[in-house]
This record gives sequence, structure tokens and C-alpha cells, in this order.
Amino acid sequence: MEKIGGQLHGLILCHGYIKNESITETNMLEWDLMMNLNVRPHFQLISLAVPFLKLTKGSITVLSSTAGETPLPGSAIYSTSMSMLNMLVKCTALETAFHGVRVNAVAAGVTLTQARMKKDSLNFNDNQNKTFLIEAAQDVPLMNQINLPKDVARSILWLASDDASFVTGEILTIDGGQSLTNNNYVDYLKELEA
Repeated sequence: MEKIGGQLHGLILCHGYIKNESITETNMLEWDLMMNLNVRPHFQLISLAVPFLKLTKGSITVLSSTAGETPLPGSAIYSTSMSMLNMLVKCTALETAFHGVRVNAVAAGVTLTQARMKKDSLNFNDNQNKTFLIEAAQDVPLMNQINLPKDVARSILWLASDDASFVTGEILTIDGGQSLTNNNYVDYLKELEA
């Protein structure tokens, strides 16, 4: 990078793969695929970027998932991959803080993206996917809607910016409070209405 006169001030990683399968439905090939898409590229790109980011006191911001903080039934390997990614963020933040490099992640809840709409990645048919999105929105205390991509993007950009200059090792949850509800917020609302 120095040979071409460039500097690296920030790295934002927003890629991954979603496939929900229980521990009894999956296999080692699926495990390897999930880790190769959700963990390995992050490790490789982060390890390559850190020496350059030390020179500029830059930042790394990663898109993760609330599945890495809260286990989801029927999602053994996806939740595990996101948990591994979150720990990679925290370990890297600890190792690079002395050099002024900040490393953080945004753990997004259910977000209305193309990946969420691909029923094959979730093993849902059209009706199951529609039901899933409706139920997920009902379980979000803040505005009763699922994440919009712009909300997640703003959080990523904030963590990457100088406005977050004293934030490192954070896994910032962006889910409208959904992870606080333990998937029974709708029942709570029904009790309030009664």
C-alpha cells in the first residue's frame, strides 16, 4: 500500500451467509461453508489490514448479528459463526488498542434485506418467510418494525467515524429492542391491552 502512495484509514466488512438449520439437520460440509463465509474472510482481511491501520490509527467495523449474542433454536452453525465473529472483534480490539486502532461490530437483528428475503437461505417457503417477517416485527418494542438497512448502515458508519474515537471492542446491537424481549413481547403487549 505504501508503495502506491496510499493509506488505509478504515475497513468495513459487511458480508456473510445465513442458513438456519438445527444441529440435527446440518453436517460438516454446512459447518465448513458457514465458517468459510462468515468467519475466515473476516480473519484474513482483518489480519492483513491491521499493520496498515496501525500506521494511521484507523478503525475496523464489522457487520455481525444478534444471533452471535443470543442463541437461536434451529440456527446452530449460524449463531456459532456470529459468536466467533464477535469474539474475533473483541480480541482484535484488545490486541490493537495500544496502537490506536479501533475494532467494533454492529450486531443487527432481523433486517429487511435481500438476504432475509431469500427463502432458500432460511429454508422457508414464501408463506413461512412472510409470517416470519410479520412476527419478527411484532416482537420489536421500538416502532414495532424490523430493522431497515439504513439504520444498520448509519450505525456502521458511526462506529467507523471519528465520532466514535473512544469506542473499541463494542458489539453494538441494532434491533429496536428485539433482543430485550426474549421473543414474547407480543404476549406482553396483549397483557397490557387486557
